[in-house]
Amino acid sequence: MMQRGKIITIFVMMVLFGFSGCGGGSGHEEGAQTPILNTLNKTQSQPGPFSAGKFGRIDLTQKQYDTLGINDGKNVLDGGELIDIRNLYERKNSQPVEAVKNLLVYEIREDNGRGKRSLNPDFVKEVTAFVGGDKNKKIVLICHSGSRSAKAAKLLSDNGFTNVYDIQGGLNEWSKHFHTTTFHLSES
Repeated sequence: MMQRGKIITIFVMMVLFGFSGCGGGSGHEEGAQTPILNTLNKTQSQPGPFSAGKFGRIDLTQKQYDTLGINDGKNVLDGGELIDIRNLYERKNSQPVEAVKNLLVYEIREDNGRGKRSLNPDFVKEVTAFVGGDKNKKIVLICHSGSRSAKAAKLLSDNGFTNVYDIQGGLNEWSKHFHTTTFHLSES
């Protein structure tokens, strides 16, 4: 009877203080946390489906979108953030209603696109700040024709983003299926 009481006491102590596993530590060394606390302190979502340099492509030209009756861009985004990476003057002509309103420009185009073009050196930093540092958050990029968004998706993936997609065909294809807003600028 005495032996059984010791076994129960040892079992209760192991449950209360956690199993130490191999190595003999108590599991509560300086800075160590229990698995429950690790779960509570987790600030990033689960890793996305892509490794470095890889990203997804959303092809709106496939018949499945029309066949399924998807008439809302939010359904295509499936919880992701749609980021229009075009310049402001391009957005003033039209922009997806579903796109975030933050100005996250991938390529700086001067003189309404006819002048000098250069990559925005802060693009990755700006997108990282926008998602609160969560590089696993689903991001869908769109530009005018799909060329810049594919390059921007690759750049983000190369910099640790694991859940990035681009819209093939860009706004040209998006506007055939989903919502866009046209801005009317007052003439000066």
